[in-house]
Amino acid sequence: MLQLIQIEKKYGEHSSLYDINLSIGRGEIFGLIGQEGAGKTTLFKIAAGLLRPDKGMVLLGGEPTHTGPERTKLEVGYVPSAFRLYDKLTVKEYMEFYAGFYPLEGLKKDRWIREILSQMELLEMEDVFVEKLSLGMSRRLCVAQALLSDPQVLILDETGNGLDARARQEFRRLLKKLSQTNRTILISSHNISDLPDYCTSVGILDGGRMIMQGSMEQVLQDIKKRQPLFIRLVSGQDKALEILKKNEMVKRITLLDSGILAQFDGEEQEEAELLQALVQAGAGVLSFHRDDTYFEKSVLNMISGQGE
Repeated sequence: MLQLIQIEKKYGEHSSLYDINLSIGRGEIFGLIGQEGAGKTTLFKIAAGLLRPDKGMVLLGGEPTHTGPERTKLEVGYVPSAFRLYDKLTVKEYMEFYAGFYPLEGLKKDRWIREILSQMELLEMEDVFVEKLSLGMSRRLCVAQALLSDPQVLILDETGNGLDARARQEFRRLLKKLSQTNRTILISSHNISDLPDYCTSVGILDGGRMIMQGSMEQVLQDIKKRQPLFIRLVSGQDKALEILKKNEMVKRITLLDSGILAQFDGEEQEEAELLQALVQAGAGVLSFHRDDTYFEKSVLNMISGQGE
């Protein structure tokens, strides 16, 4: 549905994006991870047709977007990270104002606005002034506005950031519903640990370069290998340490009060063999698993280069 091919962008002498290649299918939710200044906003603006790349092209449904900018405006909805709402309007008035920019009239316009507000679960708030909305509802209203042109692609630049846990959960649920309408969704986020809950694919952007991308499952597998093994023992710590130090796939060992953390580069089969070796050596293993609390730290280490 959406392809970015060899995208590069410079601001003066500074390169913001280097040779970015992405292919995102219809109905997918693509999550983009990166620290501030990594190039996420620049990449999303190029994908939305708001910024021209210095090199490369964007294809929407197989056709270059630069040859049909008006079509891109209709088929791509974009919600920026910084947005301003007209808070003296009601939710319905706000939507009617922006609907005026599209070929919608009369009953057709009214029905479409109500349908979108219903999709974003804002219909009951249509007579409420925008200034009275919570932050979560305000973000949902911005998405509703972006849906007015009935876009096939929806690009959300850190739209979920700053929301509390409950609002983030509701937002994720609504994005899943939108993707089921065959829309392609791109979202960037600092809440790294949220992405596996709703993204089907993911990319990690660092210094303008895509250092990792793929299906959520593929990327999680790669990140999982970077997460340390947590080994909790009831006895035989010395025997366990001896086995771990001999294993070439164990790169680092950290002793904790609650057990042992071991940086282990093996796959699941090698994990099973390591566990078997520990037990055969006489270590009393109570639990043995990858420590998933290190998910976000693993990603941040990759971005900073510490996880290479």
